[in-house]
Amino acid sequence: MDFTELKDLDFNNRSRHPWERARMRIIIRMLKSIVKKAGKTNPVVIDIGCGDGWLSGHIALSFPG
Repeated sequence: MDFTELKDLDFNNRSRHPWERARMRIIIRMLKSIVKKAGKTNPVVIDIGCGDGWLSGHIALSFPG
């Protein structure tokens, strides 16, 4: 993906494949469990990978602050 493709993306959940939405829920649930077990109140989560940032955005919304 490059910046020319970014303008065509729709970042709402309805436009995403059900597999992407399910994977997002699982990843966030796992991260919340890890953060809780570690006793962190303001975790730093780094997303290193390829993609359009949709998953990273939802992770950020799940960990305000």
